[in-house]
Amino acid sequence: MHYSVGHVLCGTRGGGLGECRVRHIGPNRPEEIPQPPNDWPDIRGLSQLQASRETWLNGDAIELSMKSYHEDLPTQTRNIIHLVDTSIAGIFDRDERGINNLLKGRYDRFFRRFTQTEYTIWPCNFNDIHWELAVIHKGRSDPNSDKWDQILQVAVIDHWKDDNYKQRNDIIANRLRRIFTRIGFTIAAACERVVWPPWQKDSWSCGLRAFWTAKQMMDRINDGVARNTGYDEQLWAPLNPWFNPDQVRWEMIGLNAYEAVKGMNYKARVAVELVGRVLNSSGKLRDAGDVMRPPPRGSRGSPDKDHDSKKPPEGPDEGDDSGDSDDDIIEIPPEVFKKRAVAIPVPNERRVAPSWPIKQGDRGTGRRGERNNSVWPRSNAGNPPVQSTSNSGRPAVLAAKRDQFRVRDRKFRGRK
Repeated sequence: MHYSVGHVLCGTRGGGLGECRVRHIGPNRPEEIPQPPNDWPDIRGLSQLQASRETWLNGDAIELSMKSYHEDLPTQTRNIIHLVDTSIAGIFDRDERGINNLLKGRYDRFFRRFTQTEYTIWPCNFNDIHWELAVIHKGRSDPNSDKWDQILQVAVIDHWKDDNYKQRNDIIANRLRRIFTRIGFTIAAACERVVWPPWQKDSWSCGLRAFWTAKQMMDRINDGVARNTGYDEQLWAPLNPWFNPDQVRWEMIGLNAYEAVKGMNYKARVAVELVGRVLNSSGKLRDAGDVMRPPPRGSRGSPDKDHDSKKPPEGPDEGDDSGDSDDDIIEIPPEVFKKRAVAIPVPNERRVAPSWPIKQGDRGTGRRGERNNSVWPRSNAGNPPVQSTSNSGRPAVLAAKRDQFRVRDRKFRGRK
C-alpha cells in the first residue's frame, strides 16, 4: 500500500488567486490515482522528519535533503561536488567489520565517484548513533587528467562535544584515510582542517546539523565558482553561529516533499494533512501537537521524552535533556576574538567604508579634490572627478540645498 486516505486542509475552490484549483481524489475514486513513471517515491526520510521534532534522523532524510539542494545549484558548481551515498552501513562503527567489508568488497562504482569531482561532502554515521559531516577538497597530480587523485584538505565537522569527541573523530579520520588509500589517493601531510560549529547541546539534532552544515559548505563552494576564484581557505571558516533546529527541520521537510512530487512526475501536490495522534519510537500513540510543537522561545523543557537516541552530552546542562538549551543564544566562534581591532576614526575624516578608516597620517583622508585622495574614483589622468561649484566655492548641489532651505524659511516666517 503506497498511499492512504486522509484529510487535508482545503480553501475555497475556484480559479481565482489563492483559491484551491486541485480536484482532490476521494476514497471512492481509486481509478483516478496517478501512477509514478518509475517506482513509488521513497518517503521514509519525510516520515522520519515529521514523526517528532526530536526524532533522530535516518540517512534517507539527510541524503535526500542534500541531494535536492545540490541539484538546484548552478551546473558548474554541481559538477564539482560529490555527495556520498549513506546506504552502506557500518563504515564508521567502533568495530571494523563494516570498514573491512567495504575495503574488501566490490564497490568499484562507489569508489570511482570520489575520483570524478574536486569536492566530496560525506554525512558520516558514527556507530549508528551520531551524524557528523566530512568535507574533502581534492587535487590532481596531472592537470590534464580528469581524475582527482590527491587529498589536499579534509575537515570532519562534529557539533557534539562530549568526552568521546576526540576519539570519535580520530576513528572517522582514520577510516577516511584507509578508504582513500584503498582508492589510490595521495594524502597531503597537513591536510586536516578544523571548522568551528555551534555546539549541539541535545541528543537528537545531529542529523539536522549535518544537512545545515552541508548546505553552508555547498554555498561557500558556489561562491568561489561565482567569483571565479576557485578553492579558498575560507571554506573552513567558522559556521553560522545561529542554529534553529525547527527551521532546519521544516526546510528539510519541504525538500523531501519536493522530491516526492518530482518522483510522481509532478502529479502530486504538497498538502497539510490533519492529524491527531502519531506513534513514537516505542510504538505508543502520542498527541501530534505535543511531539512537534516547539517550546516557547528561550524556555527549557522538552515535549517528548520518549526518544531513544544517544546519551546527552555532559556539561553545564547535565541531566537536562531539554533539547533547547541553546535557544535564543547566538554562539560566538573563538576566531572572532582574534580579529584585529579597528581604530576609531577621527571625526570629519573621510573613510573608505563606514567602519574602516584610512590610516591616520595619509594626507588623502580629508582634503576634498586632492590628487592623492583615495576615496574618490580617479579619471584616466589620475585626477578625482571634476565637481562644478558655485561662486562661493561650495559644490553646486550643496549650494542649491542651502537656497532651498532659505526659501522654506521665508515662507514659514510669512505665515506668522
